[in-house]
Amino acid sequence: MKRKLPTYEILTPGRSVAMDGVVAVMAEFKRMVFVNSPIVLLLFNMGVVCHNINAFNVTYLSLLLATLFKPKWTGSWKSLFWLSSFFVLCLYAFQARSLQPDKLAVLFGSDFAAKVEENANWFGLARINKALATSSSSSSSTDTANGGNYFHATIWSMTWQHLVVMLLCVVTRASHFWDPDKDKPVGRRRKHHQQPKRRETSERWMADAEDADEYEDGGGGAPLLKSLQDFSVRFVSQGSVTLTMLVLLVSAFVHLNSISVVYLVVVRWILAANPVTVCRNWTYLAMMLVFVCVTQYFVMLWLPPFMNRPRQSLPPWTWFEFVYQEYFALNFQHPWGLFCDYMCLLVVFMIPGAKTYYLEMEQREGAAAARAAQLLVSGHVDSPPVSGGPVPGDVHDFTTDALRNQRPWRLLVFVVMNYWVFGLLVLVFVSGCVRSGVTSGIYLAFAIYMLLHVHAVDDPQSKMLCRLRDVSWGYLFLLILFQLPVFSDVTDQCEIGTNSQSDGVCLSLPAVLDFNKLPKNYPGAPPLHSNLPILSILIFWMTNIQELIFRSPMYDYVRAYTRRQHDQSHDRRKALHAEVLLDRLERWTALKQEKQAAILRLKAIISRMVNKVEEMMDIASGLNYSLPPSAPLAPTIVPHETTQNAVTVYPPTTLLGDYTDPVEVKAAAAAPSTSSGGVPTRVVVDGLRPGTSYQFKVSAASRMGEGPFSAPSAPIQTIPLNWGGTCLAGWVQYHKQRWPAPWTSRLWFHAKMLPRYAVIDSHAFVWYKNEAMALKHRSMKKRKRMKTSFLTRDVSLCDLSESTYGLAQVYAIHVVAIARNAHQVRYTIQLETADDFDRWVVELGSLVPRHAVGDRLEAYLEAKGVPLPPLEQMGMADDDDDEDGHRSEWSSVTGDESWLSDAEDEELCESRNIAALVYLAVYSFF
Repeated sequence: MKRKLPTYEILTPGRSVAMDGVVAVMAEFKRMVFVNSPIVLLLFNMGVVCHNINAFNVTYLSLLLATLFKPKWTGSWKSLFWLSSFFVLCLYAFQARSLQPDKLAVLFGSDFAAKVEENANWFGLARINKALATSSSSSSSTDTANGGNYFHATIWSMTWQHLVVMLLCVVTRASHFWDPDKDKPVGRRRKHHQQPKRRETSERWMADAEDADEYEDGGGGAPLLKSLQDFSVRFVSQGSVTLTMLVLLVSAFVHLNSISVVYLVVVRWILAANPVTVCRNWTYLAMMLVFVCVTQYFVMLWLPPFMNRPRQSLPPWTWFEFVYQEYFALNFQHPWGLFCDYMCLLVVFMIPGAKTYYLEMEQREGAAAARAAQLLVSGHVDSPPVSGGPVPGDVHDFTTDALRNQRPWRLLVFVVMNYWVFGLLVLVFVSGCVRSGVTSGIYLAFAIYMLLHVHAVDDPQSKMLCRLRDVSWGYLFLLILFQLPVFSDVTDQCEIGTNSQSDGVCLSLPAVLDFNKLPKNYPGAPPLHSNLPILSILIFWMTNIQELIFRSPMYDYVRAYTRRQHDQSHDRRKALHAEVLLDRLERWTALKQEKQAAILRLKAIISRMVNKVEEMMDIASGLNYSLPPSAPLAPTIVPHETTQNAVTVYPPTTLLGDYTDPVEVKAAAAAPSTSSGGVPTRVVVDGLRPGTSYQFKVSAASRMGEGPFSAPSAPIQTIPLNWGGTCLAGWVQYHKQRWPAPWTSRLWFHAKMLPRYAVIDSHAFVWYKNEAMALKHRSMKKRKRMKTSFLTRDVSLCDLSESTYGLAQVYAIHVVAIARNAHQVRYTIQLETADDFDRWVVELGSLVPRHAVGDRLEAYLEAKGVPLPPLEQMGMADDDDDEDGHRSEWSSVTGDESWLSDAEDEELCESRNIAALVYLAVYSFF
């Protein structure tokens, strides 16, 4: 008889694939029932309490509040089950024949029977009467709000809420058999309960739970519902501070009275305070919510009618009018506001569990700050961090193409993290479009700006979302304050204009500010057509959830994945642009060559036709020229007449006509015979580039056509420009802007790249329009002072850009200098080839002051093996003292002159203080 009975498993895994699926579904169902049944029981019971305000539900409310103070909420089913059973029995007993009104009148008198009927609804009792059920009132007392129906048609309609509570209690009790820890040894279970710390670390608060990892280790995948359940538990626990703030905001717009003002002030405190501070002071939040729940329920219930103490005859109700009683929470509160307050309590009691998470985050941030300070002191600022950054291929990296990252939960997490901010911006844009006030304009401006700078908004360091959240809170707070009865909404009363639904125009200051009176639920409240600011509440919710996404360690991998995709698209775009550019260049070159060939063919045809006519005329005259001229001799270059940009060429004396490529010039009159004292043909080719080698070819043309080109001349090099001293000169593209650039300049001024000839020495930076103007200016004894110049000693920073540009993939050079108006100006210099870039970087490294050399420029010079001069020799001497004579660069007597007339120079010129000039004129006059 004492032999242990064997257990037979009906759903045994391993029989088939279908059976394994059924077992997995049943296991997940039992797990979800065990986790969620206590919460569902508490919330449904609170809904019953809010739906019927009576004395018996006070016991429900007391049990619900007492349950929150217990370490485990799974044991609340026993008290609620017996209490619901007792109340169902009382309702059944109240239907007895001896307790009917006519019997009570016979036994105790009609007065007693009338009092019983008058006070029964206050205690929570009810009667079954099909005739009166359709027209019964909720309460016979004007002091009791939402007392519920006193007459019901059936027993089920009278007791179904309590029967459902009993059923949920049974389910909660049965779910204890599905507790995952019930089969563990007693010692291990006790050790597990003695450790209050969570097994999940903060780095994995968005990842799968430990059970999910067990699934993955076994080769399977965690079910989507299980992963979602684990995430919800961790989100409610570790995000309880933010969730408390959000639920308080919703509860504030359910109350719409002075309680709402207090709640929004608490929301602002949670926003501004450190989460650890909120975790340490969570008891004050709990006390506030318990006080609001108890007092609110008492105000809605009030005293029983037999006490004959109407509240309208007692202070403080006698001190205020009816509308002020409603605003100060003294009368007719929204019953579901109590439900929202209880949900806030549920979340607030989860805040202590999040303290460990926030302390760990604080310690990690402090360690990172200390490590950064240590690197700064040691001089290794550019060193990569030791830890904390995304590691490609890590176990938490769900952006790779691994098989485990293709599961629905991982894809859902990635989609939500990556596109949540886009949904938020779309919601802000919609909120700005559906209304037409000032607040809507602010939302619309936020939406347009952030959509244009979405990559900056997506950065955790960006402050735009914080500003949007502050604007949303400010608008909601002012809207709650506008619900004071002292403020009247002109739009509702329509004292200005008409409120017609078809063509009415009603204008007022509240309407311009997007303020309106929200509908109330107290008896006699005026009907209002306005709606709750649901979009603004959703925007506030989504911005705070985005802040939680920013805190997640997994978001680093999302950012890295997005950055990698952006870089790849940028590389593809540059490659495509280079390919298209080269293709266009090839087609343009082929077109130009074809055009040149067509012109030569046309010229040859015309020449033949003309020459044919002349030949016929010559034949008629007795002459006979049948062939075009032969190739002349190579032209002669005059070396001593070569300048920086001009070359003198003597073509041979055998020309009978003129030559055309590249310059056309007439032959001298006595050119055919140089021995008889004739002057040979001479031409000066100018417009050449200094320091460049050239060769020339010529051809002869006559009436019979154009002959072949001669042999090329000896190569000749133009004289390079010699500016004297240690000058750095060359063609560059540059633009300049005020530094730091004001945000207004981006609205109306955009710097453009200008091709300029720059001459830089240890004395000054000067920009010229071309080489001839540079040569002319540098050869003057009294040089003009130019706007496009600044002293080298005024350079405060010389560094390289972060990214490369152009097909040559070279960096831009940033030079920040102090202009004549004491403003800082940043010059961005771009060079065409890598050789020019290397030469300029090396020369600038030795010309600018030592303190102005940037980190990237210094690193580039070290990589090239170019040592920097000592600090005492950098920018201290002027090499132009000997070569340039008197430094007359700034000795102009004509004042400030510019030879360039650039638009950016006019934008950066010294602004005049008009107010100061008017003041001086008035002061001088008197």
